[in-house]
Amino acid sequence: MSDATTYSAVDMYDNATQAKEVLEWMEGISAGIHQAVAAGHHGRAKALAGLAQYLALDWADHFGRAAQETRVEQEAAQ
Repeated sequence: MSDATTYSAVDMYDNATQAKEVLEWMEGISAGIHQAVAAGHHGRAKALAGLAQYLALDWADHFGRAAQETRVEQEAAQ
């Protein structure tokens, strides 16, 4: 196994565990939004929804770049 392949496997593991953690954060924010709406705290719900959107876009960009880098590494190893 080459160093590039080993590095990519480690990166894929790191990205998978990061994605799981980010999704757990998003679930927590979503639960907070649900509770805020149910309690009539619409300003709080709107703020949490904005945070969720920011985080989702930021992490989607991060994981998209990681996927692209992995594909480039795999193509270079072939």
